Amino acid sequence: MININKKTPQTEKELLHHLEEQLYFIKASSEAFDKGFLGEAKRLATTIRVLLHDNKTSSQSLLKQLDQKDKIKYYSVLENKDTDNAIIFVGLSSGFENGEFTYYPRLVSPVAKLDFQEWWNQPVLINKPQGLLFTRESIIRNVANTDGGAHVDPGLNEKYYELSRQNGFGWEFHDVEPPSEFKGPELSFTRQIAHELYMSITEQIRI
Repeated sequence: MININKKTPQTEKELLHHLEEQLYFIKASSEAFDKGFLGEAKRLATTIRVLLHDNKTSSQSLLKQLDQKDKIKYYSVLENKDTDNAIIFVGLSSGFENGEFTYYPRLVSPVAKLDFQEWWNQPVLINKPQGLLFTRESIIRNVANTDGGAHVDPGLNEKYYELSRQNGFGWEFHDVEPPSEFKGPELSFTRQIAHELYMSITEQIRI
C-alpha cells in the first residue's frame, strides 16, 4: 500500500528539468512584459520566489535543492557604494522614456557580481524622508505574496502601498504631463531582478 505521507526525493535530473522550466517562464514572462503587459511581472515574482525563497519550515528554493544558491554570483546593475548617503534612490529602473514619465527596467550590462545575501538584501529603493527602503527581497516578497503573484491579500503593507499606489517618491512634474494614474516602480523592478537572475543562472549553471 502506498504511504501518502512518505515523500520520494526528486533526482538531480528532475530538479534540473524544473530549473529549465523556470528559466523558460522567466523568458516568456519577460518578453510579454516588454511588449506592454506589465502585469506579467507578477508571474515573474512568483518564479523568482520558486528559485530563491527558503523558510525554516517546509519551503526550500529550487537553487538550494540544487546546491547552487550560495555558490553562484548574482549580477547587479548597482554597486553597494551607489546607495552611500543616498536620500532618494531609484536603482533598478529609469523614470522617463520618450518624454513621458514611466518606470522601465534598466536592462543594461551589470557592474557587479555579488554573493546571494548581498544581492538579495541590497537596497534598491530609498526615500528617507518618507521612511521607505526596499531590497530585492522585499520587492519580490510583496509582489509575489500579497499583490497578485501567488496570492492577493485583502490588505497591503503600508510602505508597499505607499510605494506602489501613492507616488511614494513624491515626484513633481514641471516640464512633462503627469501620468493620469500614477504607478509605482515595483513591476519594472521585478522585471529587472528577473533579468539579473536569468543572466546569473544561465551563465553559471549547466543544464
